Amino acid sequence: MTELLKVEHLTTWLATREGVLNAVDDVSFSVHAGRTMALVGESGSGKSMTCLSIMGLLPENGKSGGGRVLFEGEDLLAKNEHEMQQIRGVNIGMILQDPMTALNPLFTIGNQVGEAFYRERLSRAERQTRCIEVLREVGIPAPEERLSAYPHQFSGGMRQRVAIAMNIASRPKLLIADEPTTALDVTVQLQILELLRKIQRQLGMGMILVTHDLHVVSQFCDDVAIMYAGRIVEAGPVDKVFKAPSHPYTKGLLAAVPTIDATVHRLPLVKGNPPSMLQMPDGCRFAPRCDMATDQCRAEYPAWLHFDEDRRVACWRAGEEE
Repeated sequence: MTELLKVEHLTTWLATREGVLNAVDDVSFSVHAGRTMALVGESGSGKSMTCLSIMGLLPENGKSGGGRVLFEGEDLLAKNEHEMQQIRGVNIGMILQDPMTALNPLFTIGNQVGEAFYRERLSRAERQTRCIEVLREVGIPAPEERLSAYPHQFSGGMRQRVAIAMNIASRPKLLIADEPTTALDVTVQLQILELLRKIQRQLGMGMILVTHDLHVVSQFCDDVAIMYAGRIVEAGPVDKVFKAPSHPYTKGLLAAVPTIDATVHRLPLVKGNPPSMLQMPDGCRFAPRCDMATDQCRAEYPAWLHFDEDRRVACWRAGEEE
């Protein structure tokens, strides 16, 4: 497998009125060509901020404080803004979270999709032809007529297809999809995910999928990284992690997913709330919510335990039964 992206000890800081918080803390993972890696965790765990750090799209109060982001061997964190502009939308695409606000309401669909082809110095007619081709590729009906339409004339699912078209137009090697099915109904969600998988197979690209839906992860992803309070606590192939989770947080997330082969009156919950990013607990950040926590857990953050070459977990009590 070809390794497209290798994130090593990525750290990102955000300056707020209350103080400086560590939004992404020592995060490491890899993405390979033709494979999809899921970033999973509660809201505020650092998933989207990790993706923005990779793309160099941090807010004004954000700063990458360390680590490396190697894309085909080149460190993206070492590149300036002009160099990153040659990579974004060309070799790496990013689908933003909300399809309802991802498009500019003041420009037509043709204008927005056509931006992906400006670097190729095409004529207006050639650019229009390419726009029609890519819109047809993502399943937009009558694309010739849709070029002059505005985003408000499209449904949520159609807008998301346009957003996908904008990001695959240049045939990227890596696609980052940050909760691409947010605010869409279940049927449309499935259509969008199937479309992404189809395009991935056609292009052989790697993909990072940010999601809360563990069912989606089990059906559409090859690898998974579980994030909690800015850190990855467990990572590995989806089938191995879901079949035998080792971190108590992963176990809690999976236990809260309903199944059709069991009848329960109340689903189990992961008790408590995530810690404030401004006041992280000593030791393991999940310890205040963990029934298995010991004094060692509360005092010292666990080192990585590697089960094999592709499976790791950060827990002092990994592998023990509750």
